[in-house]
Parts: sequence; structure tokens; C-alpha cells
Amino acid sequence: MKDGQRSGAGTYTWSNGEQYVGDWKADQREGEGVHTWPSGATYTGSFKANKRHGKGKILWGDDHFYEGDWANGERSGTGTFQWPDGEKYVGGFKSGGRSGPGVNERPDGQRYVVRSLLLCALKCGAALRLHLCR
Repeated sequence: MKDGQRSGAGTYTWSNGEQYVGDWKADQREGEGVHTWPSGATYTGSFKANKRHGKGKILWGDDHFYEGDWANGERSGTGTFQWPDGEKYVGGFKSGGRSGPGVNERPDGQRYVVRSLLLCALKCGAALRLHLCR
């Protein structure tokens, strides 16, 4: 604590069971850390101004994750998103959604090269996949 605010390395547990272990600055998550939710989901990576920012990985289950770039709390830049069925997208992200170019790979080995905007809504672990692929 510094001037009544969390600062430096530390652990904080919210009343709902969420927990953060990592770096703090001016009472905000800043630097490297691990945020864990009661559901078992975890984010490991960088934070800036209390938001996921930089490189990081969020894991919702053994085979369901996003790993890559973050900006202001959203997936943004280059990364890999994998669904529980093993399908994955490797490529660009913008404002939290997929944005080509990239490659969509299915568990059966089919690959789709994404050359244009790929629309995707990812909410609460459910996914709507609209492929604009060639």
C-alpha cells in the first residue's frame, strides 16, 4: 500500500470470488498478473490502467482460449482463438472481434484463408461464426 492505494506486487480477492495476483499501481492492475474467476477461467498477462493490455492469454477451459494481443481490455492485434471443439482462428483481431487476414482451422484439417473482414460475435463463451472466406 502507498498512500492508501494498492501499489507493487500483491493479491486482491473480490467478494464474488474473483482474484487478482500481480502488479498494482495507484490502486489499479498495472503490469503483469493473473486474474481468476470463480468459474475457473483465468487471464494471465499484461494490464494497463486496470484493463488487459499488451500480451496475454485467457483460458475458459482446457481447449477454449484466446492468446495474443490486447488493447484497452479487448482482443486487438494478432492472436489465436480456439473453441472447445478444437476449431481455431489465427490472425487479426480488432475491437474484440476477428478481423482478417488470418486462417481458420477446423478439427478435421480444413483450413480457410481469411482475406477480408471476418465478422464474429463472442459473448459469454458462445460464438457466432460468419465466414467471409475464400
